Amino acid sequence: MSTTENKIEAVLKAITTDIKEHEKRAEEAFDKLEKMNPTVDEYKNARLQFGLNYFIVGYLSEIIKSIADEPIKTIERRIRFHAYQQRTKGELSDKQGISTIHADIAVILEGYLKEFFED
Repeated sequence: MSTTENKIEAVLKAITTDIKEHEKRAEEAFDKLEKMNPTVDEYKNARLQFGLNYFIVGYLSEIIKSIADEPIKTIERRIRFHAYQQRTKGELSDKQGISTIHADIAVILEGYLKEFFED
């Protein structure tokens, strides 16, 4: 296996690992949503965590589908593009749940860039 193939495999593995982690967090949040008589704040927080994590799962799943058979430079450009879009086009300061999602996705994608593409 070439260095490029190893890098592609490592990127896909990292994204898959993050997908699994956010699925787990969403499931934990859903367990809290099914709790009998939660406080309003507990329910609100669990709902936010459920939505945030499943949005991230969906977003990362779409990225992994779009890069699965691409050359390494295309993978890097696509991740860079999405990180940029989330950071600059997302409403990072609107004080709503979607802000948290945009920021989390930007941080995750920027982490891939730092780990795999910046020497």
